[in-house]
Amino acid sequence: MPGTLKVLAVKSGLTDSPIKVASYVSQFASGPPIATGGDEVGTYTRGTARLDDGVVRVPLGETFRWVTNPDIGLTAHLTARGDGAVLYVESLTTEELVVRSLDGFPDDIAFDYIVHGLRIGFDDPWNVQSGQGERGTLHSF
Repeated sequence: MPGTLKVLAVKSGLTDSPIKVASYVSQFASGPPIATGGDEVGTYTRGTARLDDGVVRVPLGETFRWVTNPDIGLTAHLTARGDGAVLYVESLTTEELVVRSLDGFPDDIAFDYIVHGLRIGFDDPWNVQSGQGERGTLHSF
């Protein structure tokens, strides 16, 4: 594709806290912002859990709930930490992930999960516009 690609967006590192008045949720510990990139303004949470008698209800992080749209874009991925497991997502909200194993397969297996969502207020897809002149600079940290 000929031409120049320019990034004209800024990812803010602060999000208003819906619970604590005059508080913010910071996305950065220190130093420059570190974030995955894509064609949407995504959020994620991840962790490790273990089935108990074939099922587990995993509470998802509070800050994930605060910033993630509960109505669209939720996706969960599971990686079993053992042999012979067949896991599936029974239900998924911004508050909880429910995972089960199929009958006849190990029912106490550990697994890793990652849940992706869309940031509240950024539900519309990105658009690409052509333009002239210098509008922004892409910095490398």
